[in-house]
Amino acid sequence: MKRSAQFSKHIETDELAAIERCACEASLATFVQTFWSAVEPANKLVWGDIIDAVCVHLQSVTEGKTRRLIINVPPGCTKSLTTNVFWPAWEWGPRNMPHMRYISASYSVGLTERDNQRLLQVVLSPLYRYYWGDRFSITHQGVTKVQNDKTGWKLATSVGGIGTGERADRVLIDDANNVKDVESDAVRNSTNQWLTEVMPSRLNVPARSAIVNIQQRTHEEDATGTLLAGPEDWTHLMIPMRYDPGRRCETEIGWEDWRSEEGELAWPQRFPEREVKLLAATLGPYAESGQLQQSPSPRGGGIIRYEWWQEWEPKESPPASFILGSLDTAIKEGEQNDYYAVTYWIVWHDPETETPKMLMLYGWKERAPLSDICGRVVKDCRKLKVDRLVIEDKSHGWVAQQEIRKLMKGWKFSIFMFDPRRYGDKTARLLSVQHLFSEGLIYAPVADDGAGNITWRKWADPIITNVCSFPRVAHDDETDSVSMALRHLRDIGFALRKEEHSRSVYQRDVHKSRLLPLYPV
Repeated sequence: MKRSAQFSKHIETDELAAIERCACEASLATFVQTFWSAVEPANKLVWGDIIDAVCVHLQSVTEGKTRRLIINVPPGCTKSLTTNVFWPAWEWGPRNMPHMRYISASYSVGLTERDNQRLLQVVLSPLYRYYWGDRFSITHQGVTKVQNDKTGWKLATSVGGIGTGERADRVLIDDANNVKDVESDAVRNSTNQWLTEVMPSRLNVPARSAIVNIQQRTHEEDATGTLLAGPEDWTHLMIPMRYDPGRRCETEIGWEDWRSEEGELAWPQRFPEREVKLLAATLGPYAESGQLQQSPSPRGGGIIRYEWWQEWEPKESPPASFILGSLDTAIKEGEQNDYYAVTYWIVWHDPETETPKMLMLYGWKERAPLSDICGRVVKDCRKLKVDRLVIEDKSHGWVAQQEIRKLMKGWKFSIFMFDPRRYGDKTARLLSVQHLFSEGLIYAPVADDGAGNITWRKWADPIITNVCSFPRVAHDDETDSVSMALRHLRDIGFALRKEEHSRSVYQRDVHKSRLLPLYPV
């Protein structure tokens, strides 16, 4: 018996639908491509490897291979749409897991409520209901909570807004830090307290439930930095807008960054070169580094750039005109408080131009009882033949200087109490000596590993990194010690800028008194 043309077309359509349905069930990426128009009917999907990477890692969570996942990608890369909308819809229907429960938290509840509304657009779409409508029905369509008849739900909330009674199989943290508020210690600390004390207790089955944190980097102590510093192991998917070979990302599931050339764009189809340059110029160096490059401090440095530090290669120190120590004291001695940090500096003059230059001779930071710190500082001052020790004028500073005076014994050096309030905040103090770095007057010692590779000395590298990452650092003690030393050297006339030194030499020569002859000539 011959089939009618209409019957054959119907069979063909059913076969294609079955193929599409199976493809969606096997791949989250395919599901996203298929149902994109359900939430973005006016915007054509521009696919990119970066969406693929996010989908692969979320699918790894679904398959039970990953329980702790951090995703850092630039803004505009559909991270919220993929994670908070398509992924729950995919697990409920295509993966036949309608019992799954999700808590979705962001710095603003409005963002997570928006995604709940878009989730409804997907799961109530005709094609979705045609493929998987027999697996669950939506019983509650509120933007705060979407619920189905198989005990599954998705709750929209904000950081700090979860009640004690709700627990989920997936805790989705979507931009826990507001870019505008991340510089506030109080706001950031409150967010981090929620991350470490409240959020882990919201898991339904701790041994199986998953936590996914997605964001663009904003600060060294943002949600990503806090979670990575914690006791748990995280799969960390980090994709900068421009490829950085020194930070190439490879994850435990076998994924690795597909790019090979430095500066290669992550999604040129959506963010071409011209648009990325314009976006970077609009954001500025700090925001570009965090939001685009997923590094909370600019690659070349912040206020102080890495390339401004000059390398000192000779084995011996330069002939010293003055040697200064700079001690930044901690407020308290507890494990969670700041460190004591000290740096030592030699001032010498260029033999040809007489321009003053400064070499960071040595430095360290440590958490220890104040008496131990003072003992170590006194030993350093004796060994390095320090002329003056500068101590920040705060509560522990005065105690430190009293203890150091007791320990000095035969070796004498002056102690100066430095009042930071004269120069504004920490940023203003560092900015006041920025020109010394930019003019190439600041040096640090390097070492040769024997194979011809020159690197900063082991003790110098963390200090330089801290200074160049400021103000986006967890602890700024080393930076405080450096800026205090250089600011004091300027105040007493040693750390002069090149033009200042030239002017002082000129004034000295112009006003030099002429010696009169002893006898008539």
